Order: sequence, then structure tokens, then C-alpha cells
Amino acid sequence: MATYRINSQQADFVPKYEFEADRYAEDGAYTKFYDASDAEVKAFRTDTVFDIEII
Repeated sequence: MATYRINSQQADFVPKYEFEADRYAEDGAYTKFYDASDAEVKAFRTDTVFDIEII
């Protein structure tokens, strides 16, 4: 499992998130993150995800 940082490079007023997941995929208007069993860990509207960093 990898640690994902979302919007870490953006301005302070943009919400930032950090969590663990195995993969992510675009699904319509959403960017969804999944664990090894393909259960959804987190989902964001695609227009709110400015950068994704995998640690």
C-alpha cells in the first residue's frame, strides 16, 4: 500500500489530504482511491484534485 498526498503543492486555502491506498482511477467526475481488495478508500470530485503525490 502506498501513501498518497493530495494537493500538497497547492496554496494554503486548498484542502490537503494524506491517506493510504493501492491505486486510483478516474471514474466520471470523481478520482477514486482503492485498497488491495478493490474497496474504495477515498473519493474526490476530479475538479478538486490538483496534484497527486505518491510517497
